[in-house]
Amino acid sequence: MENKEQNEKLSFSEWLENIWYHSKWMIIFGGMMIIFVVVSLFQIFSTSNPDVNILHVGPMYLSSTAIDNIETTLKDFSGDYNDDGDFTINILDITVDKISDGQGGTVNYDYNNQSLQRFQTEIRAGDAAIYALDKDYFDICLKEGLLTPLEDIIDDADMPANTVKDDNGAIYGVYVSDLDVYSLPGIENIPDTAILCLRRSPESDQLTYGRTQEEWEGNRKTFVNLIKYRDKNKVVNDIDVMYCGFNKVLTEAEEGFKSTFTSFADKEDALFEIKSILLSGNMTALDPTESNTLAAKEFETELFAGDSMIFILDKQLFDICVEQGKLASFEEVFGKDNLPEGVIGDCGIYLSSLDIKDLAGFEKISPNTVLCIRNSPDSETIKYGRLQSAWESNREIFVELINYKNENQG
Repeated sequence: MENKEQNEKLSFSEWLENIWYHSKWMIIFGGMMIIFVVVSLFQIFSTSNPDVNILHVGPMYLSSTAIDNIETTLKDFSGDYNDDGDFTINILDITVDKISDGQGGTVNYDYNNQSLQRFQTEIRAGDAAIYALDKDYFDICLKEGLLTPLEDIIDDADMPANTVKDDNGAIYGVYVSDLDVYSLPGIENIPDTAILCLRRSPESDQLTYGRTQEEWEGNRKTFVNLIKYRDKNKVVNDIDVMYCGFNKVLTEAEEGFKSTFTSFADKEDALFEIKSILLSGNMTALDPTESNTLAAKEFETELFAGDSMIFILDKQLFDICVEQGKLASFEEVFGKDNLPEGVIGDCGIYLSSLDIKDLAGFEKISPNTVLCIRNSPDSETIKYGRLQSAWESNREIFVELINYKNENQG
């Protein structure tokens, strides 16, 4: 009875002190739980997914500086797709060995097995929609049917010159180094062998992965903007010529070539460039490991990835190109019924057989030099830096040069 009367007489502050004395640990624990729940709910409802998600997979890692620069650059190609008032991007970089060692063997999987598993998990259930993949891993995604056909999202006028196709000729990727964006900060640090491609949309994908259709649409817009970007400061020549031989071409000869070639162009202000490569020694194979001069390596680089389309070559180099299948046949260039006389190897002709030998530039080089034109982009298995339309324009000039007749000759 007395205890009851004492409890009834406790003041409010005394009652709080009593509760705290008997239950303080329960109160502390409960308070911590409430704070945890509130913070968690705040993070759930206030945190949104990144606007753009990118996956890079290859044998070279991207530095933190490169990733920061990519994020800065992509702001100009993207938008606030999720309407959270800010642009955010997530870049997942998986460093993993090539599957093939390039010598017919395979790479040991043991030490990088974790990275390979991470790659497999990401392409099946991850958030990334834009991929930059080494060729081996691009082929895996292509085989799994995970990639968007580029013809579905990019107009023909904006399609890059060099694309990566499947066995049926459908376009699924483009080497990032072939795009104008490759000169921009961060993008330039992506390996030049990486293939830029886009994950299939959730609506068309057989596998369920971590993106909604709306999120994919945002990534698609960024991807298309990257493909369509054109560097206004980049000069695209109308006529691209390579001279490669053992006789030095002087500056005055190069000026002569410019005068002659542009006179055959269909516009007065045609842009012309000639790459002159002086060789020395004996070229026995078109292989960097066997080439014995820096000039030979420069020749190989231009042949495999350069802009030049009309070639003026020493006979030895011409033979190498024929053996490697790098030159267009004269039947393709001229037509079967219009072949010029004196064709050698079905794809070249000696300067000495042509009337242009006396024109500016040509009169400065050996008459035993061979004129030829490289394979068109559409028929070339190895990518190089020109559009099919540009090759067609150079082909027309090449045909006019070969067919030129000096009316003053007897």
